Amino acid sequence: MEIQKLTKMVVMFAILLATAGCAQGTVSDETPIVDSDADADTDSDSDTDTDSDTDTDSDTDTDSDADTDTDTDSDTDTDSDSDTDTDTDTDSDTDTDSDTDTDSDSDTDTDTDADTDSDTDTDSDSASDGEVQSLRIEAECGFGGDKGDCNGVSDGTNSNLPGQDGADSIPLLKEGEQVVGYFYAGSWLAFPGIDLTGYTAVTMLVANAGSGGVFELRIDAADGQLLATIEVPNTGSWETFMQTTAAITPVSGTHTVYLVSADNGTYNGDVDWIEFSTEDIPIDTDTGVDTGNDTDSGGDPVRSAGCGNDPTLTSGEQSIGNRRYIIRIPDDYDKNKPYKLIFGMHWMGGHMTDVDGGGSDGELWSYYGLRHQDTNHDVIFVAPEGNNCGTWCRDDLNFVDDMVALFKSDLCIDTSRVFSVGFSYGAIFTYTLACDRADVFRAVATFAAAQNIGCENGNTPVPYLGSTGMSDPTCTPAMGRACRDTFVAANGCTVPPSVPEWESGPDHVCYSYEGCGDNPVRWCTFDGGHTPGPVDGGGDSGANTWTKGEVWNFFTQF
Repeated sequence: MEIQKLTKMVVMFAILLATAGCAQGTVSDETPIVDSDADADTDSDSDTDTDSDTDTDSDTDTDSDADTDTDTDSDTDTDSDSDTDTDTDTDSDTDTDSDTDTDSDSDTDTDTDADTDSDTDTDSDSASDGEVQSLRIEAECGFGGDKGDCNGVSDGTNSNLPGQDGADSIPLLKEGEQVVGYFYAGSWLAFPGIDLTGYTAVTMLVANAGSGGVFELRIDAADGQLLATIEVPNTGSWETFMQTTAAITPVSGTHTVYLVSADNGTYNGDVDWIEFSTEDIPIDTDTGVDTGNDTDSGGDPVRSAGCGNDPTLTSGEQSIGNRRYIIRIPDDYDKNKPYKLIFGMHWMGGHMTDVDGGGSDGELWSYYGLRHQDTNHDVIFVAPEGNNCGTWCRDDLNFVDDMVALFKSDLCIDTSRVFSVGFSYGAIFTYTLACDRADVFRAVATFAAAQNIGCENGNTPVPYLGSTGMSDPTCTPAMGRACRDTFVAANGCTVPPSVPEWESGPDHVCYSYEGCGDNPVRWCTFDGGHTPGPVDGGGDSGANTWTKGEVWNFFTQF
């Protein structure tokens, strides 16, 4: 009896399997088997859905959602998270790691390396690899030869500096720190263990109440390899400090750095600190004391040490030592833009205020009409006051040196584009500047020049523009020609059989010499006397003269 019951159950189970198979397969023409289970659906299993599995949804998998994957969420991906991506992690992004960002590494930043900063290198700082941080050294931390540590203060003075008997390092105070003073010519400080790799510039905080000075940066010995020559301007007093910067010849590795006071017989300045940086400054190629990169002229601007610094100078009357000058800095001055520098030299009986103000013609004749033409604000104008030794004399060369050094250190100057223009005694002095400061001035322009102050060099090419009135009784045409011919020869110009000059008619005559290369010479003559502002057809007017256009075009070609 038990066997018969078991047989009936097997037959019934086979019938149920056949019925379920039809429901999931093709449509059959046979009469469907009647559902015989106890649920409310039409299949033969014991759940409430329409499939033949044991879950509660209508798909063919074994989970409880409505998709075809093997997880317990309602999406269509193949991972075990609750997002809609196709990666293999458990977060909601589209990468393949286990963090919550959108890159493929295991940190929490947004780059593709394994550190925690936002650059693309493998260290933990925020600077790209290869970037060098500035290195500042306080000057009192140096040492010198057998003198020991310069920082050892005794009775108010540091140890004597080497190279000069009795030269003490006086502890002047600047922001609570010592500085090295009485830095006499030939003395030096040394700083051991300095890694110079990657540095391109050196900046010093200095003070000098004299005519300025020069420091040398050397390595491994006081007379070792020269890396930089650093100009020190007259800062106004020994307590007034100013930054000065110079390019250095790149070297690698660790060295003892020597800061040497140039052997020029004077105190070169007080030093608070020196700092090495990666500032991009062209290397100076001049050989004189006033080294401001001047011979690197032509092409791109040559930036002065003051570029990038906030200036202390402002427009208006200023002084340097006991000398005065007026400076005009553009109102929209940009400390990172290298500006041309133009000096305007006044005449005998004139003053800096005449050049700056433009007389009765005002701004139209300010700086001989050049300031009005500087519509792009590319120029810093300077009007020095002569009259220290009978208008101008050779002593004023030092005055110009001091001004140029100061402007280069405090302002952003294109040191390859420094110019001078002057009338009468101002032209005489400008001619002397072209002769004896040819490494400073890119070009000069003269109205009624002569050779009164002299020309001790005059063999170095300098572009020269000369103008003279053919009836000038003060600075005669012959005097003007002599000045012109100095630079016709120095510049290697071709001398024609005759030079065109004004003879008749209302218009002026200008002639440009040939064969001068990059150092042109231009000669202008007119019907008139001793004046910088002649007008074609007669008269003088700073507002209407043609000379200001000639000078502006001559200077701006460089």
